[in-house]
Amino acid sequence: MRNKKDSAVMKVLITGSHGQVGHCLVSKLSQRNDIEVVAYDREQLDITNEQQVKAVIAELNRASA
Repeated sequence: MRNKKDSAVMKVLITGSHGQVGHCLVSKLSQRNDIEVVAYDREQLDITNEQQVKAVIAELNRASA
């Protein structure tokens, strides 16, 4: 069960974390206390694979519950 502090934390999934935009997003968002960054690069997550993306999101949702 989450406490009040945990409910204020937003989980953000960033794909392409080693690319220019992804790297900048990870860097900036990781500095914030109200955001939990979950980052994947193309080696870890193929965003053209629908089943793989759904599995990652489902796992992240389970971990948040």
